[in-house]
Amino acid sequence: MVRISIYDRRIKRCGGTASIGVVGPVPVWENNLPKQVFLYCKANTPCEVPKYLKMSLIADIFDLDEAMRQFSGRQNVKYLSPIRVLCKGGPRM
Repeated sequence: MVRISIYDRRIKRCGGTASIGVVGPVPVWENNLPKQVFLYCKANTPCEVPKYLKMSLIADIFDLDEAMRQFSGRQNVKYLSPIRVLCKGGPRM
């Protein structure tokens, strides 16, 4: 993450008006999403695939997302959080 500030300074030094954006992490499950959907449906018969699936979602990824968001704010760069868009309510949905 330290390199972000280096690139930001280089662009400003060149007089460019380009903006820098950082994209955060995406949701991660202990196995993988297709397997988690299968296991969910196996345990919940008949199965309707849920819109949001927190089962076996790795919660630490939310801490990384928050750290990246704060870092980007301090560096004055734009931050996009896919995990906030895709995971309604965070790790304890």
